[in-house]
Amino acid sequence: MGDDNKGVRELERIYFLLELLELEYMLQPVRVMVVKESGKVLIDGVELELRRGTELEIPYWLAEVLEENKAVNIIKTPLALKDIGRVHFSTINTRSLAELEQLPKFFYREVRTYLENLDKKIREVPEPQLIDEKKKAEHYLYDIIDRRLLLLLNAIRSPTTITELSSKLSQEEVILWELLYRVVELWKKKVLSKS
Repeated sequence: MGDDNKGVRELERIYFLLELLELEYMLQPVRVMVVKESGKVLIDGVELELRRGTELEIPYWLAEVLEENKAVNIIKTPLALKDIGRVHFSTINTRSLAELEQLPKFFYREVRTYLENLDKKIREVPEPQLIDEKKKAEHYLYDIIDRRLLLLLNAIRSPTTITELSSKLSQEEVILWELLYRVVELWKKKVLSKS
């Protein structure tokens, strides 16, 4: 019974770490261009005036809210299908851990945002090219995840490679690797034990 509780606690820990990554993403600073006079905003004890035509750096979560209200435009090139396709090409053609390319920071989260935005566009105007774009992006993402997961599983067999690999992994993948490594080690210990 103790192992069951340990497993549940481990899953809760993983969930918590993934939530912390989401929080880090939402708190990251992003530049915005104010497009509508919106008065003053208090951020971390600093009062900022939202004057049309000014550029500000604010937390991403606030930029999202203000952009939804058409008060600002986020000055950041959003992820596009070609970006996902480039990562897909690189990942699929990777034959070893040494060749693995580092993912852009928040890659998985930004792909999720990209897919959510595509869903909104499709609901508004269900054009065939948007639907095809979404299918292609999802296909690319599943291939990327599958290939990188296979490389992670190979890394588990040789724990010394994690040092070189960790700099190439996304934060989500490091969390997954640590969990898989502990599970495999526990499994080996149980299977190889004499009792």
